[in-house]
Amino acid sequence: MILEVQNGCFGYPKQPVILENINLRLEEGHILAILGPNGIGKTTLLKCMIGLLPWHSGKTLLYGKDIHTLKPKDVWSTISYIPQSRGFAFSYTGLEMVLLGRSAHLGTFQQPGKEEIEMAEAMMERAIRSLESNLPVPKNKRDVNSRPAMTNFSIFLLSYWIE
Repeated sequence: MILEVQNGCFGYPKQPVILENINLRLEEGHILAILGPNGIGKTTLLKCMIGLLPWHSGKTLLYGKDIHTLKPKDVWSTISYIPQSRGFAFSYTGLEMVLLGRSAHLGTFQQPGKEEIEMAEAMMERAIRSLESNLPVPKNKRDVNSRPAMTNFSIFLLSYWIE
């Protein structure tokens, strides 16, 4: 078991509880799809599952260990999360977004070298071909979706909308 949520409950301050008694297990090689209408809590669930939002009660286990007891580097070298977004605060190229996925493996202030750039370009091509043939991914997400492939993550979480 890679990721497990045990009795997760969450609600925003001064709001009713929106996630209650969530229990799920993600096994190696399995795919989980969370579907539902806008505003129902799908992205909130993903954020709670990976520790970006704290469960009010319950917990998330990553390889059997409470996610909040792990070092951030251990969590983020296992999990890649691409948030739902219609735009970015910074203007990155697709290649730069993919190279960001390598940052956990570089030293402080270290820049990607020729090998990382070539790897990123190859991964973008492979990921885009795969996504175009297998997933209904909006065009504005295609470059972003290549980033997790750079680091061989165990968990890849993507939050996106379909128009």
